[in-house]
Amino acid sequence: MQGLPVIADEAFIDLDFGEWNGLPLEEVKRKYADLYRVWRERPQDATFPGGENLTQVRARAWDGLQRVVRSNQERTILIVAHRVGTKILICAALGLDNSHFWQIKQDTTAVNYFECRSGFFVVSLMNDTCHLKAISPGIGKKDF
Repeated sequence: MQGLPVIADEAFIDLDFGEWNGLPLEEVKRKYADLYRVWRERPQDATFPGGENLTQVRARAWDGLQRVVRSNQERTILIVAHRVGTKILICAALGLDNSHFWQIKQDTTAVNYFECRSGFFVVSLMNDTCHLKAISPGIGKKDF
């Protein structure tokens, strides 16, 4: 431990899957077949009953990233987030809309590195899992 403060920030919480929360994937596929198909084929169009959509996640996560960067100029910061929020931040940093969500791969505990240069983000490292190779070669988890 480096003695650094940990600051919880609601901007980086996971997508609220609403009624899907806590359900096994097979039950989601059966009970919400149409919405699951939209999620897999057109994620930008999926809104989860009682939950959120990718546009809402992007707005709060991007605003949070901008705020954290503004208040920590010339510093290295670490943001820990869930897969959905991370993928959306990568899309935003690369200038891609949410329809590209499934084109971004994020393995469990992957490291991504963004540099902020004159107000623009450069993605320098994406989906790096080299820290896991010694414990489990080929580790990763398929998205949904």
